[in-house]
Parts: sequence; C-alpha cells; structure tokens
Amino acid sequence: MMKKLQFLFFFLFIGLSTGLNAQSMESDPAEPTVTAEACFENIIRVDYDMTNTSGGDLNFLWRVDRIDVPEEWELQVCDLVTCYIFGLEAAPVDRPNTLLAGVTTSQMNFKVITNNVPGIGDFDLVFFNETDENDVFINLPIVVNATACTSATHDPAVVDALSIYPNPAGDFFKVSNPELVERLSVYNIVGKEVKTMEKSNSGSYDIADLTYGMYLVRMFDEDGDIIKVSRLSKR
Repeated sequence: MMKKLQFLFFFLFIGLSTGLNAQSMESDPAEPTVTAEACFENIIRVDYDMTNTSGGDLNFLWRVDRIDVPEEWELQVCDLVTCYIFGLEAAPVDRPNTLLAGVTTSQMNFKVITNNVPGIGDFDLVFFNETDENDVFINLPIVVNATACTSATHDPAVVDALSIYPNPAGDFFKVSNPELVERLSVYNIVGKEVKTMEKSNSGSYDIADLTYGMYLVRMFDEDGDIIKVSRLSKR
C-alpha cells in the first residue's frame, strides 16, 4: 500500500511539474534595460519580444511591481489588447491577453514619463494566468536609467513662465512667450508624434485637425533643444 502511494505521489508530482513548465513565456532581452535623459516629461520606451514557449495557448494578465522607482514617475503598459493610460499598473481582469503556442510578439512595450526626475527605476513586469495570479508565466525585470538632462539651459524663471493656453483648447492654442519657441511637436498619449509646427510670430498654433484627447507639446528653441514640455487637453 505504501509503495502504491509513493508511486501515485511521484506521478502526480511529475504531472504538476510538467503542467507548470508547459505554461511559460520567454523575453528577448531577458532583462530589458534602457538609459535615456529625463528631460521634462520625456517618454522613455522599453521594447521587448515575448515568446510563448509552452505547448498550448496562454491567456494572461499582467501587473507592474515597483521595486525601487522614483514616485514621480508615471508608467504605461502596452499589451496585446491596447496601450493603457499612464498610471494603470495592472491589466483589467476583463481584458486578458492571448498568446498562441510558439508565437513571438513584438507588440508589447513599457513606457515611463519621468516628469523631469532623474534616477534609476527597477520594475518587475509580471505576466500571470488570467485565472490564478499565483500562476506566474514570467517575471520580467526592467531597469530604466533616466540621467540628468544635457539639453539647452534656460533661465528657470523664464521656463516656468512659459505656458500654453487656453488649456483645455479648442481649435488652437497660444504660447505665452512666442519669441522663445522656434518649433513645436505634439505627441499623443502613446508617444507618437502627430503634428509639428514651425514658429508662429503671433504665438497661435492650429490643432483643429487633432481629435479630442490628451497630448504632450514639446517646445524647442532655435538650436533644436527642448525648452519645455507641457500637457495639452483638446476638447
């Protein structure tokens, strides 16, 4: 009887181990690390390829564990479903991802807005079974090194006074000190440049062609260096 129980336990252990090992994912690189300047609200993007190395399809959710991260930093995760808003650090339970067996995807990425705070951020991006958070498919360590800015230096008082208005804006916005700004670039919330505008002597910039939503506006000086980045809401 004892031998039968021992054999039963052995085969049960092997079966469980095989099942756990089959549900696995691998990342390339294994430990993504990015170094960039923490200029104003600069978006630092971390890319990686994820592969389903199991013998079956994986349905998963994710969460971000902040190991040692400046509290001013805002995070964004893009998964196989969508790019979520900055500040959401766990996938909604009703929006699981599916990665087919043997498939590699480059669709997912991780972004940080440093809010002009340099430092080193140590994260774990955890992918786990949609039905069991303790069944972890992969624990992906990510390191973001945001160095101090080396762009052009301007009088801090002048930079603080530089603003865009009205905000929220309709079909246009203005810059408070237009003589300082040589060029503007507008980015959507996922970091894609959607519009570039050259210097306007009137200080007014047309955004009638942009859809409603939140944007980042980068202002550059005549040397092409960033003066300031401001958030803009289009209504």
